[in-house]
Amino acid sequence: MEEGGWRVCAGMARSYKQGVAERSKLMRSPEVSLQARVINPSLTGLLIDEITRLEGAPPVARDKAAMLAGVASRLGPSAVVTLGLRTRALTGHPLTDVLAAAPDPVALMRRWRRLEGCFHSIHRTDLLDDGSSGDPGAAGPGGWMRLRHGVPDGPPAGWLDDLFVVGLLHNILLDYGAEGLEVWLGEAPRLLIDAAGVVADPAATRGDSGVWTWRWRGPGQGRAPGWLVPADVGEGSSGEAVGTSARVRILARGDLSRVWSLVDVGRRLGMSGRTLQRRLRAEGSTLSAELRAARLDAARRLLLESELDLTAVAFCCGFYDSAHFSRTFRRDAAVPPSAFRAAAR
Repeated sequence: MEEGGWRVCAGMARSYKQGVAERSKLMRSPEVSLQARVINPSLTGLLIDEITRLEGAPPVARDKAAMLAGVASRLGPSAVVTLGLRTRALTGHPLTDVLAAAPDPVALMRRWRRLEGCFHSIHRTDLLDDGSSGDPGAAGPGGWMRLRHGVPDGPPAGWLDDLFVVGLLHNILLDYGAEGLEVWLGEAPRLLIDAAGVVADPAATRGDSGVWTWRWRGPGQGRAPGWLVPADVGEGSSGEAVGTSARVRILARGDLSRVWSLVDVGRRLGMSGRTLQRRLRAEGSTLSAELRAARLDAARRLLLESELDLTAVAFCCGFYDSAHFSRTFRRDAAVPPSAFRAAAR
């Protein structure tokens, strides 16, 4: 980039930092800094941390498969499930905040699948049934879903990898607030974790561990991201009434990954979709413009206050992928997100 471009970029970043209090007047600042809560979200990194806590020393191996095999040989396969259940490091992380904002457990798992795709994970978790089929063998009193874990159009994941990831996802669902949660493994389901959190011996599921059925008594409820808590959609942080455009942005901040429609947003704001469209037009805006603005505002904050890479920022802010995020950001700011971040450092 030419020197003039860098000056413009640096000026924009400084201006954003200096004006964030005014332009984010409707945003409540979290008590804990975002920087302090951004960690390495890789499963391998989490696994190393948890093995160290469980066994008192870091594992010699650094390959995920070898680490899981070592734990299983020393402590048994149930310990691999427990590793996933113990992994609390992602609680409050921007990535899992996106999952926690989902309206229900099924939507959460769809977001997990998108997260796997964003990070080009070899293994993917596909939703086989969202519980709407009414399968009497799987239906719980509150709800249920069935998923398959493996390589798309390829072989299943390894047995121990299945056990670790199912424990990790069970943990995320518990943190989400699902009540009476159970998970069963296999095509002919065998109980793995009961509603009290007791882990059964998974040995019988070897070779049939990549199909997971969750049941719950209460689904829990999505919550706004801890790093970007919205104010009430009817007023600003100081209590003053705000316009329709600002109310849409506030609402969108609570769940940047949601596919918002005019009808959805209108219902949340107490008006019809047509009325919402008319009011936004009167303010010189549209729903898509306000949603894009909310996502870009959140992206600027993550770029300036975290070490998340562009892929993670894109996922957290509701963009399809990092390429989509970079195009949108550059169109708005005239510089790519990487340059915006670099100029502010």
